[in-house]
Amino acid sequence: MRPQSTRAAASPSAAKDHGTRAGYASGCPCLPCRAANSRYESERRTAMKQNGAAVVPADTARNHILRLSRKSVGLRAISAATDIGFETLQHIWSGLRAHIRKTNEKKILAVDRKAVFDHALVPAARTWRQINQLVEEGFNKGDIAKRIGSLAGLHKLGKEKMLAITASRVERLYSQFIY
Repeated sequence: MRPQSTRAAASPSAAKDHGTRAGYASGCPCLPCRAANSRYESERRTAMKQNGAAVVPADTARNHILRLSRKSVGLRAISAATDIGFETLQHIWSGLRAHIRKTNEKKILAVDRKAVFDHALVPAARTWRQINQLVEEGFNKGDIAKRIGSLAGLHKLGKEKMLAITASRVERLYSQFIY
């Protein structure tokens, strides 16, 4: 008699494994083997849900990515912060990926505007308010420029947008001297 599958032919012990998942995997179609496989799959799905491998809609993560984008945090910065592939993030952002793993959603939602890359352009209004308050407290603009490492001086900073690293340095200086 010819075996029904190559699995059954490869496993001579399949006949004694009735009622187990191994028996089913080796090609046994009997009811106890199918039931054992069904139990295994059910337990596996439950364990995956408990361990965060569950799949959720990507809408929440997509909306968060769009909000971050408006705050100058790009997909590359999110990728670096989460260890999620750039292409995967592109698919979530564009809507090509409708579902994602719950663990990935948690990683994306944990990213905030601090993940912006140093050379990304960010709005400058807040930074200029901080600089002006430092000037009111007695700092001169040349001293502020030296402290933040700007060789060209503050007049070279953009009025609308500036580098994230510059904004970060001003914020650090501001938090040291203004309570």
